[in-house]
Amino acid sequence: KKNKNLPTVDYMVRIKDRIVSRYYATPRQYDVVVYTESGHYYAKDRRGNLICVDSPTACIQEAVDALTPNRSWIETVLIRSGNYIINDTIMLDSFTRLVAHDAYLKLGNGVNKAMITNRNQINGNTYIIIEGGTYDGNYQENPSIPTALINFVKGSIITITDTTIKNTYNFALKYNGGTLRAFRNWFLNNYAGVNLGGADHLFMHNYYSNNWSVDLLLSSGASSFLGDYFGSNAANNVMVIENATYNKFVGCVFSDASRENILMRVNNTSLPVPRFNLFVGNLIAQWLNKKDNNTYSMVKISYGTYNAFIGNMIASYPSTNIPMYILEELSTAGPNYFIDNTLVGKYGTAPVNLSGVNSVYKFRGLILSENSGVAVLSVGSTRVTVNHNMGIKPNKILLTPGANIRVWYENVTNTSFDIVTDTAPTSDVYISWRAEL
Repeated sequence: KKNKNLPTVDYMVRIKDRIVSRYYATPRQYDVVVYTESGHYYAKDRRGNLICVDSPTACIQEAVDALTPNRSWIETVLIRSGNYIINDTIMLDSFTRLVAHDAYLKLGNGVNKAMITNRNQINGNTYIIIEGGTYDGNYQENPSIPTALINFVKGSIITITDTTIKNTYNFALKYNGGTLRAFRNWFLNNYAGVNLGGADHLFMHNYYSNNWSVDLLLSSGASSFLGDYFGSNAANNVMVIENATYNKFVGCVFSDASRENILMRVNNTSLPVPRFNLFVGNLIAQWLNKKDNNTYSMVKISYGTYNAFIGNMIASYPSTNIPMYILEELSTAGPNYFIDNTLVGKYGTAPVNLSGVNSVYKFRGLILSENSGVAVLSVGSTRVTVNHNMGIKPNKILLTPGANIRVWYENVTNTSFDIVTDTAPTSDVYISWRAEL
């Protein structure tokens, strides 16, 4: 029963087996509602006035268009639970909030367009919010989406939260404007995840998985990624940084790629190389046998200067298809800074290949099966050379001889060291060794 003394709210009640729907709302809850009932689609304003009875696409677009023109405050379109086939691109204006927590929006067969974009693509729009909902690109029937399923051109102050964007035969999300805030979104089973340009973005607790080409293609600046999980079991690369600067990655996971987990490269030679990017406290891991072959490293910096990796763990555990290097920096990069990182697991040739110009390497630890072994000091010899294959000069080597003999190490390089004694043994001596950073 409607109480005349209280602001009315939207509700649905079940009387026996019949659904009775009434749409009342306070101004703060929504301004226009879109819903489906008995196979039909409707749009009503908050006073219950009918705006549209048509297809899902038309009702959603007319709901957006029914909001106050040229407003400077946010108004809300609520899409209620149900399945909505979208057959044309939905255009959002500035100061629009689209709420669709229990709605499933799927691109119609053969549409091959973006599902959602902003209306003003010359100057961009501002203050657009997409909150909740599942957005399905229907990639089997839409193999030619030109940009992304959700594509924002220019603009600023865009927020996307609690969505699932999936099954797109291109990027799930693309944006090249200012300040995109993305919280708790899922980017699943797309050709690619997020294509991000512009600057000053904030991503928190987003999840990326099974995006075939790349989870994140980053060419933006001054953005932050906090606690995001990049878990692309089907990806070529987890993340590619192209000409991006001043980005921060804190507490993220970059896991399981067929090629590099993190790749820094140059796409546009007229722009600066990737620089001043900061990685702190992240886990860069390869748990599955996903590398296409042993020519791909886990972290590869082809180009880049003044980037810093601090306190990260880079771990590789597959028994086959192991990465070529856990960490690789080419001579076209540098100076970069690698401080207090820990390298764990297996590798193809050596754990690191560090050729950067004037870069700084100070590792916290190295926990690898290949950085220990047993050397044999033969009868009559006072010296034996050991190949450790670490790719970097160890800071400390532990020696445990199998006989009562005094030994020490000398001539330590990136690939080998010598075990030396002052008195040649009268029988072969086995010496266990372990190299540490």
